[in-house]
Amino acid sequence: MTAQPEVEYFGRRCGGEKIASFFETLARKETRLKLEMTLFVAEGDTFAVFGTYTTTSKATQRTITITVAQLFAFVMAGSTRLRIM
Repeated sequence: MTAQPEVEYFGRRCGGEKIASFFETLARKETRLKLEMTLFVAEGDTFAVFGTYTTTSKATQRTITITVAQLFAFVMAGSTRLRIM
């Protein structure tokens, strides 16, 4: 069994600098990125979006499509802000 390569852009990020580094990594490693969100669900201050992400690896030239989901919540902490979970 071979070791799996580390995927630099998975994980949770907070703040503009870390979010910017996420997109910089994608641009460095992938090409032809397409994110298509097709289902939107909301209840109260929480909403979720579902769809697909298609990309081509610059290293291997292989194209993949994966299913994605994102969960968001509006929370009060002095003022309203968006928290991506």
